[in-house]
Amino acid sequence: MASLATLPNELLDAILLEIPAADLVSLTQTCRNLRSVSLPLAYRDIAITSNGSTNDRLPRIILLLRTVLESPRLTRHIKSLRLFTGEVRRSDTLAHERAEILTKWNGPPLLAGDMSGTLVSKAVHETQSSCAADRITAIFDGDLAAASALILARCEQLESVTVDHEFARQGAKWLTAVFRHGLGALKDDTRPPTFSNLTKLDITCYPRRDVPHYWDHISKELFMLSLYLPKIKSLRLGRTPRIDAWDEDAQRFDVAWPFPAAPGAASLTSLRLDRSATTFSGIEELLKRTPNLRSFYLDNFFPETYRQDSRILRQALQHVRRTLLHLTIKYKVTSEDYPDADSLVYLVCGSLGSLRDLEVLEELDVALCVFYGQDRDLQALPSLSEGLPPNLKRFTVNDSLWGYNTFYEWPTHVYVPLLRAFLGGGWRTGTPQLQEFALDARWLWNGTDHELTHDMRGLRKVCEEQGLKCTLPDYMDDDEFLAEAEGPFMS
Repeated sequence: MASLATLPNELLDAILLEIPAADLVSLTQTCRNLRSVSLPLAYRDIAITSNGSTNDRLPRIILLLRTVLESPRLTRHIKSLRLFTGEVRRSDTLAHERAEILTKWNGPPLLAGDMSGTLVSKAVHETQSSCAADRITAIFDGDLAAASALILARCEQLESVTVDHEFARQGAKWLTAVFRHGLGALKDDTRPPTFSNLTKLDITCYPRRDVPHYWDHISKELFMLSLYLPKIKSLRLGRTPRIDAWDEDAQRFDVAWPFPAAPGAASLTSLRLDRSATTFSGIEELLKRTPNLRSFYLDNFFPETYRQDSRILRQALQHVRRTLLHLTIKYKVTSEDYPDADSLVYLVCGSLGSLRDLEVLEELDVALCVFYGQDRDLQALPSLSEGLPPNLKRFTVNDSLWGYNTFYEWPTHVYVPLLRAFLGGGWRTGTPQLQEFALDARWLWNGTDHELTHDMRGLRKVCEEQGLKCTLPDYMDDDEFLAEAEGPFMS
């Protein structure tokens, strides 16, 4: 059998790509030839789940930091870094408290021999941070977010960074400082930007149905700094805050960017904002800076006092109308400050109106209550074929605001007739490229859902007759589930 060390480089690379990271690390210790090939692969993609609540001798993040500081040449191999506080279940009501535990080491205290204080101090001071002393103290105090931020600062070849929302929020002070320095905020810094190769930044957010917290935002500055990344292509940010404020001189809402010049995110092609509280005027300021955006996912999450005008969002979309291929708009009003939010009468201000000038858009996922607004006169509503983009291929209707009393009967009495006319033939004139219709309705909201299910099954037959694909939620095909749900609704 041929030795791995004697195989052609192309074949060896193909084999090593299939080997788990732990085995790659073992291979690096066998011979010089294999080490030179396997070492970059072993460190290329690093994923660490913070284990601050365990009784391990040292947390994994501290171990990685020690490796990075003692062997700085390894950092050139690290292309992807993923940092998590741990898996958050959908109904995890203690996620906030658990994140605080997991970002703070509760095991045995770090000893002098665990990591060189000199190396830590040198690395921190190289970041020219104004809070260097605090960061050094925090690291040896077991602050895993501070340690993670220092790891990021040392990995100058990073192409992808993923951190979960809780981690980003708990470590906002350290992460923001690293991004500021990495983007060349200091004029006297002659080093290349830390994030000069970063193409993907993902701050994940777990939508917990029973914990509608509104105020747990990521840092406003971190959000805005991300748009300055010189090669960024994909941004996914959870719990983004409001970024605009009232400008007394201009007598309008405006955005104060962290650097003298506004960002020019020409490389950005994909922007996803999950559970976002960024106002529509703030969204417009973002889209002004993204001339080549191809995919935009906006999951709005507003308190009752933040009621937004959909016409401003429509105006914002004008800035990307010639490039945007995929658009998703979801809308939720949080009940944190207003427990009886479900009973609010006035939820949507204005409407998106016609999207016909989004000339290259191929996929649209939208809430019809935002598309049409709250106009209750069915006869006055324009047909879908008049308002949808002309080159649309996939059309998805999501169930935003269906759980609110104002829209209690709209799915069956307003939306279904509009959809029936559109899918029954209207699409041929308005959106002749259409291939698929989908319904994104995740929950049974009220007693009319059984009628809605019947109507949607009927729409699926209409689609089949028209040669269109139709995708419905799984529960709409589960007669047993619907029968069980019917009792409390219909009694």
